[in-house]
Amino acid sequence: MKLSKTNEGVIYSRIGSLLSGVALLAIFVYQMLYNYVLAYGGTHPSAGITIVSLILLTFGAVFSFEGARILHSRIGLTVPIASIIILLALFIQWEWCLHYCIRP
Repeated sequence: MKLSKTNEGVIYSRIGSLLSGVALLAIFVYQMLYNYVLAYGGTHPSAGITIVSLILLTFGAVFSFEGARILHSRIGLTVPIASIIILLALFIQWEWCLHYCIRP
């Protein structure tokens, strides 16, 4: 089945938005669990959630950017640009915390 460029761009944009949304939801849930552990004690949640979320966020940004490029839509670029900004902020926070938050 051959899709038109418009349909292909819409599909890429929606897949990218879905991946970005799931990744941000997972990061939010991880932060809620982490704050609960800090407040009430217990087992720390796995950092693998954050790593998988960052990978999903990266793929979401790439898919959204490709979809917006196919559609020639400037407004469609808002999702990948926002995803990239959030991704960079999370990586900077992650790197900063690796150096200063971990106690020997």
